[in-house]
Amino acid sequence: MYDGPKQRELLTTEIDCACWASALMCLIYQFTEWENQSCSTNPPFEIPDMWYINVVLAVTNNYKQETYLLEEVIDKEDGDF
Repeated sequence: MYDGPKQRELLTTEIDCACWASALMCLIYQFTEWENQSCSTNPPFEIPDMWYINVVLAVTNNYKQETYLLEEVIDKEDGDF
């Protein structure tokens, strides 16, 4: 386990990557939808519905300033996982 500042540095990088990955996946789905509409056809296979979970950084308000990565919970109502 790293100290607070080092953990915050590492987790901030991970959160940045998750944000970029989510944005890129959104662009892919938009492009796929645009292509399907412009060609007036759908691909001969099913495109899976995927997403990146939301993540946030949490820092304790004490002298240690412990840092944690909190992740979205995937509920059964969201589908099979």
